[in-house]
Parts: sequence; structure tokens; C-alpha cells
Amino acid sequence: LGRAGDPRNLQLLRPALRSETEPALRLAIAECVYLSDPDGETSRRTFLEAIPADPRIFGRLWAAGAAEDPRPVLASLGDLAGEGAPDALAKLVELTQASALDGQLATAIADLVASVAASAPEELVLALRAAPASAQEPAIGALGAGLVRSEEQEHPFPARLRELAGTDGDAGTFARALEPRLAEA
Repeated sequence: LGRAGDPRNLQLLRPALRSETEPALRLAIAECVYLSDPDGETSRRTFLEAIPADPRIFGRLWAAGAAEDPRPVLASLGDLAGEGAPDALAKLVELTQASALDGQLATAIADLVASVAASAPEELVLALRAAPASAQEPAIGALGAGLVRSEEQEHPFPARLRELAGTDGDAGTFARALEPRLAEA
């Protein structure tokens, strides 16, 4: 229903979401709500709020969606994070912890983080700075792996990070500390 992109499906999806108790299914339904109305603030919020803090829940949905192209959640989350939405960026950083569950998932997350870094570099740095250490390390690792894998000859993120590192304030301080951590990743 979500891939149809038809807002009329919301009449069926919203009650299904309210009654579903299994977190992975709630996430799948919430993504369908978002895909049915991607410009609606309520749909965006519904999707982001359904993304669980436990990476294993997302891992179950990832495994269940193996036959899907694209697989569930990542493309939708990437769209929102790429726009620089702080909540979406925070969820993306948190979700990088799922990289430890599956090699293909780790590659997909790394590619997504690198893509988001190209379109919202400063916002990503701010999301990394605000993240707890338990989410920061896998996110930096995913970013480093994604930059290495990137098809862009000159990915814009390293240059933007250097610019940000040259500024004063907390963001500049964090950017300066991030540069060597990213190089190690």
C-alpha cells in the first residue's frame, strides 16, 4: 500500500498502525503511512516516531524485506535525513547501531549515511555531536565506510567538515575532533 503512494490508503493504514503492537510491523505500517503522504507533517512524524531505539527490531524488518527493492525504511529515512530534518538525522545516527547485525545492512547504512552527508553535511555533524557515544561510534564508522565506498570522486563532506572545523564554537570544536576519528574509521 505504501509504495502505491496513494493518500487514500491512509484511511486503512492509520487504524492498522494504532492497533498493531509488534514494533517491526508498526515500523512497516508507519513507513507505508509516510509513503502514502510524504509531504504531510503528520505522516513524517508518524514514521519517525515508529523507528525503534532497539536496532534488532529494525534488523528483523530488514531481514523480512529481503525480497523488496528498495528494502524497508532506509530510503524513506534517507529522504528525510537528506533534507536536514533534525529528528530524521538523529534517528539515522541511532539506527547505525544496526550495522553490527548484518553485513549487507552495514553496507546499505554506510551508503545511506554518506549520501546524507553529501546533502546535509553540517546538519549531520550536529546530529553526531548530539548523539550519545553508543550511537556516535557506529555512525562515524558507517560514515567513514560510506565515504570510502562513495562513487563520487570528490565527496563534498570532507571539504565541508574542514570548513566547519575552521569555525569557532561547539560545532567547530566537534568538527575538529571528528576529522581524525573519521580518518580512522
